[in-house]
Amino acid sequence: SDRENLKQGYSLVLMPSRLLSSTHSCCRQNNFALTLLHTVKSAHGLQPLLSSKTWVFVCVLQGNMSSLMTGLLFSVLLVLILRLQEFVDGCTCLPVHPQVTFCNSDIVIRALVTRKRLVSFNDLEPYMIKYAVKQEKMYKGFEKRKMVEYVYTASSSAPCGIDLETNIQYLITGQIGIRGTIHIGLCNWIVPWEDLTSLQKWNLKWDKYETGCCCQIVSCHNLPCSAPAKTQCAWMDLAYEKTPAGSQAKNSACTKREDGSCHWSGEGAASVNENIYYGEP
Repeated sequence: SDRENLKQGYSLVLMPSRLLSSTHSCCRQNNFALTLLHTVKSAHGLQPLLSSKTWVFVCVLQGNMSSLMTGLLFSVLLVLILRLQEFVDGCTCLPVHPQVTFCNSDIVIRALVTRKRLVSFNDLEPYMIKYAVKQEKMYKGFEKRKMVEYVYTASSSAPCGIDLETNIQYLITGQIGIRGTIHIGLCNWIVPWEDLTSLQKWNLKWDKYETGCCCQIVSCHNLPCSAPAKTQCAWMDLAYEKTPAGSQAKNSACTKREDGSCHWSGEGAASVNENIYYGEP
């Protein structure tokens, strides 16, 4: 039986779930290894304790182990699982202008979150939060998805999972996963719709962000800032206002002129080599 097989030799490896896709194929070829993994998780009630960022892989070794060594190894495993969460890195997001996140996203929508629940696609993958959403407007991704009904995020903030409230309308940016599911996280631009500025809504409505994706927004963290190239806009909120949520982030979009040069349009601070350009009201 599976439980008798636990007396056989084996090794246990803890690794981040982001390495799952490149490593679990070797274990998938060994049915005993997968069965053993399921037995360990279910028999010892470890599922609620496993971090959404960490999983246990069981790989069979040749030879036998004494029952004493088996018990010792399981004891070490339990301690590692319980303590590993303290050592995993938390979520870290680089500060960027909202337009950068927009341009790097597969999907951008305005949607009402209607409900959420905890789900898992299979026993080898971490639990995720599945949000049901009612799409009100799509700003990017028409060619990939006509309608978004669900978005997924990690179940904790350590791997950048984001907590959304139901009955709140959000601007949501996300990526399309390998299953075609939409994934979101703390590093995406996700904010209650009512918290957006009027110019951010304007830039979304009139495709200012999307048409400016051909331009490059470069961050300036400290003064003096270098002059941007022709196809660049210098984002200076971090240098001038010491916050990523400064006037350029709230009010400006980097757009392209007819001559091919890029500039800030809106009411944010100007880049270092140009005057403030006021776009449409």
